Amino acid sequence: MPLTIVFYSTIGGFQGGVERFVFQAAQALQAAGVECRGVFDLPGRDPDLFRTPFATVDYGAEALSHRCSGADWLWLHKCRDCAPAAALARRIPTALYVHDHDYYCFRRHKYLPFKRINCPLPCGAYCLPCGLTAARQASWRDFRRNLSFVRQADLVLAGSDYMLGNLVANGFPPNRLRKLSPLVDCRLTTTATAEPRRPGEILYVGQIIRGKGVDLLLQAVAQLSCPWHLTVVGDGGDLDFCRRLAERLDIADRVDFPGFTLTPERFYRQAAVMAFPSRWQEPFGMTGPEAMAMGVPVVAFDVGGVREWLHHERNGILVPAKDTKAFARALESLLTDPALADRLGQQGAADMAAFTSQEFARKTTSILANCEPVHR
Repeated sequence: MPLTIVFYSTIGGFQGGVERFVFQAAQALQAAGVECRGVFDLPGRDPDLFRTPFATVDYGAEALSHRCSGADWLWLHKCRDCAPAAALARRIPTALYVHDHDYYCFRRHKYLPFKRINCPLPCGAYCLPCGLTAARQASWRDFRRNLSFVRQADLVLAGSDYMLGNLVANGFPPNRLRKLSPLVDCRLTTTATAEPRRPGEILYVGQIIRGKGVDLLLQAVAQLSCPWHLTVVGDGGDLDFCRRLAERLDIADRVDFPGFTLTPERFYRQAAVMAFPSRWQEPFGMTGPEAMAMGVPVVAFDVGGVREWLHHERNGILVPAKDTKAFARALESLLTDPALADRLGQQGAADMAAFTSQEFARKTTSILANCEPVHR
C-alpha cells in the first residue's frame, strides 16, 4: 500500500516560504508515489495550482478527522490552532515541521520588544509581557496549549541544525528530532530560455516585512559607488514604508517593486547578485538557495540557519548581522568583479544540486518509515 500523508496547515495557497515548502514537498512526495491529502484553514493565492499535488484538499479543520482515516501520518506545518490535531493524537502518528519560531515564541519572531534585537532566550513566563507588546493571533493560554501539544509530537522535523538547537532549548525531546533540509526546486532552470544577466542588477525575493530586512538592504545599496539597480520582488506590511524609505534615500529611481510572483525564476535569471538581508533569526531561508541553484551569488547577513547553506567566500558572502556598510561592500565586490561573482555562483549551483526533490522524498519517507510512534 502506498504511504498516505495528511498535510495540515493554516494557508492552503501561496503566501510565503512555508506555503511554498508545503507545495513543493507535496509535489516531491506525490511524484515518489505518496498519496498527499491537504487540510487547511484558509485558501491563499492561486489555490487551484496549489492543490495540484494533493489527492484531496479541504478548507476547515472539521475535515481533518475524516481525511486522517486510513492515512499513515498527520504532518503539521504552520497551525494557529493545534486542538483538532491533538484530538487525533492516539489515532494517527503526528509529525511536525517547524518552519519558524511561532510555536515557542509568543511574540512569534524571536525579537525583544524594542529595536528588533534578536532574543537568545528559550520560552518562559517572561514571554507573556514581551508578547503582549506585539500583535498576536492567539491568547497566552492557546499559545501554551499549542506548545504543550507539539512538544509531544511523535516526530519533529526542522531544516537546520540551528533550529534543532532551538527546539532542544525550548523543551522538545532530542530523541524525536530529525533534520530535514528543504528541497530547492531547480526544474525550471533546465527548460526555460536562458536570459542574460543584467550588469549591476541586485535582486531581493521574499515577503516585505520588517524581519526580512528590506529597509536594511535599501540603506546598503544607497552606499554603493558602482552602477546598480535593485528589484524587490514580493509584498507585505512594510511595502509602503520601504517605498518611502527609498524616496528619503534618494534612490527611488533605481528601485523597482514589481509585487508578488509565483515565478521568481525569471527574476533570478536576470540578477547579477541576490541579496538576503534578513534581520530576524532565519530558520533556513529559501530564496537564497533558490537563487544559488540558478548560479546567482548571494550576499546575506549571518543570522539563524543561513550559514548552513551559505559558506563565506565559497558560494556567497556572509556579513555581520545588520551591518549595512559591510553588506554594501560585499555587494560592490560582486558587482565590480564578474569573475568572483561567476566563481561563487557556479559553486552555489553545484552545492544546491544536493537539495533535489528526489532526495527530499527519499529522506522524508525514510525518516517516517524508521520512526516508532510514541503514542500508538
